Amino acid sequence: MKRQQLGRSGLTVSPLIIGGNSWGAAGRRDWAGFGDKESNALIGEALDLGLNSFDTAEMYNEGESERLLGAYLKSEGKRDQVTLISKIGYPTSAEDGLATLSRNELLRRLDQSLKRLQTDYLDLFIVHRLDEITPIEELVLTLDLIVRSGRARYIGCSSMPAWRFAQILTKAEHMAPLARPVAMQNLYNLAQRDEERDMIPLCLEAGVGLTPYSPLARGALAQSASTPDASGSERAQHDQRRHAVEDRLPPALRDCLARIAEEKNSTPAAVAIAWVIAQEVVSAPVVGVTKPGQLQGLIEGATLVLSQEELDALSGASPGPALPTFA
Repeated sequence: MKRQQLGRSGLTVSPLIIGGNSWGAAGRRDWAGFGDKESNALIGEALDLGLNSFDTAEMYNEGESERLLGAYLKSEGKRDQVTLISKIGYPTSAEDGLATLSRNELLRRLDQSLKRLQTDYLDLFIVHRLDEITPIEELVLTLDLIVRSGRARYIGCSSMPAWRFAQILTKAEHMAPLARPVAMQNLYNLAQRDEERDMIPLCLEAGVGLTPYSPLARGALAQSASTPDASGSERAQHDQRRHAVEDRLPPALRDCLARIAEEKNSTPAAVAIAWVIAQEVVSAPVVGVTKPGQLQGLIEGATLVLSQEELDALSGASPGPALPTFA
């Protein structure tokens, strides 16, 4: 499949990035639990279909996601054929009050991730979440060191306030200049569009590519208009965050997704993904597979072309970004 340029950088990614939150999750939660065998099968299927960009994180299933991906790529000799993305900096309850992004902590944890992944470098290293302690100056200097040391080829960030991301970009440009982020991995889909207010205009101006996660709003956009929970999936039963999204999903959006899907001989899931991909700032969404056989349906969304009229209809039926409030 044709690769996509990540923002204005020289890095390219496959049109869908395969997320690894389900790898190694067997027995760790009520849904989406893949063990070694299922994870290996999914990674192999993705590669066979031409999707060779993989996103994981140190926190995913206590490092099991990285371990499984690294072991597969090592055993199959595929490391040089993939774009490998991982994330560090998500504090856990045991780490409350720790500067998870201090130079000492960030380098230590990155070396542990590389060891689990059985590689010397990441193609893209992402700051998962900011802490409240580490100065921005220290963070950008450490990110530059990571690139200069060869531990990562490119750097990016994940969900954070737009003004904090603007600080990182500005500091990186004016302190040397230093290596600057080329990617923003944030929550963005037809049901959750708050990023359009501040973050997306910033990324467009700065030439930063979006790799949004949850393009199907945790599966809420994949269901039909008449039977939103007809799948009876474990996720539909147990994922409380999904329930919160579904509770505020406009019926008009479900109807619009269903109508366009029927006209295109497609599915609501494919239409929802196609809308995300069609947005100018998006390089490639991160998609998660929670059960075997889902990947083919997601790929349909990467190849489905929506007209401007269809894009406008979907945007008009979905909740737009919340307006800022002032005291």
